[in-house]
Amino acid sequence: MNRQQSRYFTTAQLMDEALLDLLQNKGAEFITVKEICKKAGVGRSTFYLHYQGVPDLVKECSEHVNTKLFERFEQSAADTIGAIRTASLDELVFVTDEYLRPYLEFVQDNCSIYRAMLANGHTLQAQERFEALAKHIIDPVLERFGYPSEQRAFVISFYVHGLSAVVQDWIRSGCETPIDEMVRIIKTCVHPNGTNRCLANAKERRE
Repeated sequence: MNRQQSRYFTTAQLMDEALLDLLQNKGAEFITVKEICKKAGVGRSTFYLHYQGVPDLVKECSEHVNTKLFERFEQSAADTIGAIRTASLDELVFVTDEYLRPYLEFVQDNCSIYRAMLANGHTLQAQERFEALAKHIIDPVLERFGYPSEQRAFVISFYVHGLSAVVQDWIRSGCETPIDEMVRIIKTCVHPNGTNRCLANAKERRE
C-alpha cells in the first residue's frame, strides 16, 4: 500500500469511528454529514470522496463488522462440525451455549451499528450466518437422526428464518435482554422439551 492509499484508508477509518461514536447517542437517521466530518476532523469534500451519504457509510461499517464476526467464528465452527461426527445422539443439539454466547456477545458489543443497518434497510447478514449454521451443523445433525433429505430442507428453513428474526428483534430493542436470557430463549425455541429425544424416537420408528 502506497502513502496515498494509506492516507485514504486512514481517513475512511476516522469516519467509521466517528459514525460509531455518534451512534452511541442517536440513531443513524438523525446523524448528519456535518457531524461526522466534525468528529472525524475532515472536510465535507473528503467525506463525499469516500461516500455518497450517511447510509453508504453505515453500509461500509456494517460490512467491516460482519467480516470481523465471520473471522472470529471460523475456528469454533470447525470444532463444532468435527464433534458432530463422533457425538452420541443424546449429545447432538442444534445450538449450544458455546456457539450462541460468543455470537450474541459480539452482536451486543456492536448493537449500535447493527441497529443502524436495520434502520437503513440493510440486512444483518444474520441469515447468511445462520445458513452457514444450517449447512454445517443443523443438516448434519438431522442426517445423523436419519431425516430424509427432502424433509431436512423445510426444517432448516424454519430454524434459519426463526433464529434470524429473533436476533433482529433483540437488536431493535437495543439488546436490552441479558445474554443469558437470550441463550435460554433461543435454546428453548430450537429444542423445546427435549427435541433430540423426539428426533431419536422418530428415527427408531423409521427403523
